[in-house]
Amino acid sequence: MTPKRRPFGIDFSGARLAGKAIWIAEGRLDGKNRVELVDCYPASALPRSGADRTLALAALRRLIATTPDGIFGCDFPVGLPRNVLQGADWKSFIGSFHRHEHAEAFRETCRRITQGKEIRRETDKIAKTPFCAWNLRLYRQTYHGLADIVAPLHRERLASIISVEPPHPERAWIAETCPASVLKRLDLYRPYKGRTPATRSMRRDIIAVLIERGYLLAPSRSHRDRLIDDQGGDALDSVIACLAAAAALHQLGGPISETDRIEGKVFFEL
Repeated sequence: MTPKRRPFGIDFSGARLAGKAIWIAEGRLDGKNRVELVDCYPASALPRSGADRTLALAALRRLIATTPDGIFGCDFPVGLPRNVLQGADWKSFIGSFHRHEHAEAFRETCRRITQGKEIRRETDKIAKTPFCAWNLRLYRQTYHGLADIVAPLHRERLASIISVEPPHPERAWIAETCPASVLKRLDLYRPYKGRTPATRSMRRDIIAVLIERGYLLAPSRSHRDRLIDDQGGDALDSVIACLAAAAALHQLGGPISETDRIEGKVFFEL
């Protein structure tokens, strides 16, 4: 199943000023399945958006909902370990996710169920993701990704979560991605976030390797400068997520494993 879909990468954030921290890469596939970078911008640049998290996430939802030919690589967990779900399937889990009133309540629930342990999903072990879903550095990202993006879009039948259900041809597709896992797979996982000359040089090197290996078409000068100049690495991460989303199109079509249907899956192989 490789329909023509527009790949997008979402470097996500659950921070209070998420509109500044979330970056979106819009891509286009050429005849050789390479991604051409069409645009790359923070979520605050979306229509009716802003720096505030509520505004930015609403704008991001609208982008996904109104792009039924898109596949969106989002770097937050779309599921939890089956031990934490306590027998629920994924649809029951996401359908009742609203019971967590805020991110802290979500984290405390996970910690209570696991007795404080940080348990990983099977896909996290395979993809070598850096953190479990409710880790102190990730739990807000997980919570807002599920509560404000996945749950409402799935409930309103505006998006298919392709790791847990067959993708609907007339809806946007959401694929969980992890830029760190992609870079580990490519043996490029070295410090690239920061303002030092070394991290700036590493951002430039990562772009060069992605082009050299045929995953990414050479971006325009302005796009390349934006990816290199962004010290947090968020712009570059959104492009990596976009490449993973494009690659996910060629990993569909077979049966979905029982574990993936319950826990979700990280797409990280280009």
